[in-house]
Amino acid sequence: MSERGQMSAETGIDQGRSAFHEHRWTEAYQTFREADKRGGLPAADLERLATAEILAGKAPQD
Repeated sequence: MSERGQMSAETGIDQGRSAFHEHRWTEAYQTFREADKRGGLPAADLERLATAEILAGKAPQD
C-alpha cells in the first residue's frame, strides 16, 4: 500500500491545509476528501474542502 493510503486523518488535514494555502486546488480537494472519510473535518476545513472543490472544477453541475 502507498504511503498516502496509510496517512492518518490528521496528517491529511495538514497536507490539505498546505495545498489549500498554496492554491493547489485539486490536491487540496483530494486530500481533504480522504481525511474526511478517515475521521471527519473541523468546520473550517469543511469550508476549505468546499472551496477547493469549486476551484478545482469538481463541483456538481446543475
